Amino acid sequence: MDEEEEEEDSEDKDEAKKAAPKPSDVNEGKTVFLRNIPFDATPESLKMAFHDYAPVAFAIIVKDRATGMSKGTAFVKFKVRESENKTEEELSRHTSQ
Repeated sequence: MDEEEEEEDSEDKDEAKKAAPKPSDVNEGKTVFLRNIPFDATPESLKMAFHDYAPVAFAIIVKDRATGMSKGTAFVKFKVRESENKTEEELSRHTSQ
């Protein structure tokens, strides 16, 4: 394979990456959106809090672009789909009391 063929092959791979749709966490049903979290919460503290319900893949705190400060909301993604439903039910029970 000469340089020209390698370059064309590389360009084809790059185009394929751009064209392939990224998987959506929303459609997977493993992610929960949280509101009213403490402003000093960290991704690690959220992972620890929700690990009691099921294994957590990751936690992301939503931050203001201008200030870099937490907006008081976050996303937690579980490794297993059923975990999201179980967590919602448990949290609903705790907040309705």
